[in-house]
Amino acid sequence: MSSMVGPSATGEKQIKYTRLNVAPPQANRNEADQPLSSKFLQNIQIITRGVAYCLSGHVCTIGAATVVAIFICSRAFLNIRFTTSLEVVAYGTVFPLTFGIQVAFDNRERALDGLACIKSMIASIFFLLKSWEVGKGGKIQRAFTPYFNELVENMQKYCIREQVRHSDGQESADHLVYDTFAKIAAEIELQSSTLGYESGTKGGQMGKGRAWECLKRMICAWEDVKMARCYISPRGLRCFCFFTIHVAPIVLAPYWLDFCKSEQGAETLDPLYGCYSAYFLGITFSVILITLHRIRDALDSPFTTTDFDQIKWQFWKEQMTQLNSFGPNGPELRESLGYGVGCHGEMAERGCY
Repeated sequence: MSSMVGPSATGEKQIKYTRLNVAPPQANRNEADQPLSSKFLQNIQIITRGVAYCLSGHVCTIGAATVVAIFICSRAFLNIRFTTSLEVVAYGTVFPLTFGIQVAFDNRERALDGLACIKSMIASIFFLLKSWEVGKGGKIQRAFTPYFNELVENMQKYCIREQVRHSDGQESADHLVYDTFAKIAAEIELQSSTLGYESGTKGGQMGKGRAWECLKRMICAWEDVKMARCYISPRGLRCFCFFTIHVAPIVLAPYWLDFCKSEQGAETLDPLYGCYSAYFLGITFSVILITLHRIRDALDSPFTTTDFDQIKWQFWKEQMTQLNSFGPNGPELRESLGYGVGCHGEMAERGCY
């Protein structure tokens, strides 16, 4: 008997994964199973993207200005050089930048936590009211789906729009978000009869209390998202860093030239015009500062930037615009609605899970 149960269970699981067009978990290739050639190519791609990220137009401009400054301060022209402590330079430039990056990163995480909370509360309200609907006729589903879709679109519209400074806020897209919150609140009250209660019944006597709690948490999370968008890293710190990263590599040109004294022979450049060490250190310092500055700016504006750390709106909206396709018979329901099953795109490359 036991020998028959094993193959049968395995067969049922295989049929299940085949019907859903999803590979069984053991068939998903993880990083440990990838061939060395594939890992090598992935590492090459990462290095290439890193180099491309560092060599921006901003970096090239400051690097070129640093080269010109070193050339002018060389012995052939002004003959200026001095010695100082690199620690002082690092503490005055790199440390404020890294501190600003930490502040911006915390701000971005606050926004992500808020968006995640909003998504979870939308799903909670939808499934809560759908499960408690009397008769299961789908009235609540049809009533709330347009409002949730509208809320998601208005939130994205507010976050990706350019901020208008010195405005009285009359044209703010944030008003549309609160309009939709008000519509959802009114709909919760309106659908009381669908839940089996008369309109005006106290929230504690039915599911309205829980729905209102979800709505309250959603509004609180939205305020966190707004604050993360409006209040970036300290303005004084940003001004100081902007000044130092653009001025320090150029002003320190005599300091870069001082490294020529420790360079031992084999110089292809005439010492009159500087040495390899001076130009290399000046350019490297410029690349480090400008790249850190770019990272900080990208983290400060995670909603609209085109860099790697941009919030992926499509992933965030993926399930919220398809709430009516989830249920105990979800795979069959999605297939009947034309959403399809399985995994696609980036998730398919990483393995379905």
